[in-house]
Amino acid sequence: MSLLQNESSILSNQRVSIDAIDNADQICKLPNDMLLKILSELPTEEAIKTCVLSKRWMDTWKEMSNLCFDMRKTITINGIVLPQLLDRAAQLMTQVINNHNGHLETCIIFHYSNQLEDGTLASWIQSLTSVKHTKNLILANFNAHLVPTIEAYVLNLSPEIFYHPKLRTLSLYQYILQDAHAFNNCRNLKHLELLQIFAEIGVFNEVILSCPSLEVLILQIFFFNPSGHLKIDHKNLRILSISCNQIDSIEVRATRLDIFSIENIPCENDKVVLEIPRLPFGRNYWVAGRLFPHTSINISCPPQKNERSAMARPLNNVTLRASLSVSLDLKNPREVEVLRKMLAVWTEKMIELEISFKNNNSLGEEGESSKGGANNKLWEKAEPFPNAEFRVDTIWMHNFSGSNKEQFALASRFVMQKTVMKKMMIKTSFDEKKKKRIEAAVAKLKELPKGNKELSIECF
Repeated sequence: MSLLQNESSILSNQRVSIDAIDNADQICKLPNDMLLKILSELPTEEAIKTCVLSKRWMDTWKEMSNLCFDMRKTITINGIVLPQLLDRAAQLMTQVINNHNGHLETCIIFHYSNQLEDGTLASWIQSLTSVKHTKNLILANFNAHLVPTIEAYVLNLSPEIFYHPKLRTLSLYQYILQDAHAFNNCRNLKHLELLQIFAEIGVFNEVILSCPSLEVLILQIFFFNPSGHLKIDHKNLRILSISCNQIDSIEVRATRLDIFSIENIPCENDKVVLEIPRLPFGRNYWVAGRLFPHTSINISCPPQKNERSAMARPLNNVTLRASLSVSLDLKNPREVEVLRKMLAVWTEKMIELEISFKNNNSLGEEGESSKGGANNKLWEKAEPFPNAEFRVDTIWMHNFSGSNKEQFALASRFVMQKTVMKKMMIKTSFDEKKKKRIEAAVAKLKELPKGNKELSIECF
């Protein structure tokens, strides 16, 4: 086995050459922070091997802030998995964790089911949280048995094992949860990802309820029994992504939610309760017959630096065939730029784009919204928006005034540059004056040269 070798045994065989290496090793003269920077660019296994280079390097790896263990590579030789190496690999991982000095920023462990069954994983978690004060913990389970068993996936841990003041992010992949005891009192967690996790609906509700401080929640979950009600009620939640199998009903109440991504919620429309006031959500994208992914984003509140990776996950998951809802102030240059960048990441044709134009009553106020003059130049340019490649089947526009120049300019751009493939749907108003203005604007849009001759422009 070539990885995670015992650094102390290596050193015992290399003592003779260490002094000679020291004389020639100019890298050793670098500051410790610089050496750690070098090690951070290496896989953990390769970083540990540097302990044989010189006395200076002997313990440097032990101060690394991030460790990543992937047993899939450790027990594989020439593409063949050798289960007989599992125990030895687990022992070496335990030794590395114990020999590491100080605290950890992030620890990633890709392990096999053997470590679940013999309690090794539980001891790793205990050490990483209580001793290493790990801030970000990522655990992924893979089956090592020829015939998979339920026991190979059951995450059986002691109560409150995930509670530690320093632990902020937890990601779990491919486990069965029989209870929520490990999450008891997890008010420390800000970011939770449950990916390919199986449990009863009640267990998921307990897990979510036990983590009241969550700001990011990513769920790819499967229920053993679809009878039940999934409830997510978090006042601090900002990013939520949900994918699940059949369920009776679901309730989401999150007053601060800025990103809501639906990959799959096979549930009847009237059994879905959403109270997410900061997000535009005029259409139902998860009901029977419309099971394509959908993301709704409040672009007025872009994610913080430490939230961008969490935002990327739902966006990456929906880029192949998806829909997007946004609420937009066209006289706010920053919001327009955020939308442009967001649409530019779609590499395939989008199914639907829903734009809700913000009420412009306060556009004269101080702030970015009042800087309309600079932003008007955007619509004077000939470049396609967001780019020449973006395509969408249908665009739905809400709060279209019929008299706003920026709104009409954006709609015109979409019509003429081949952006919209099938339909442009513009919501009308019950107010007769507004209705006439909107219908007049729609008539003008119909007269424009269409980039796609099959495009239909209608009111709804």
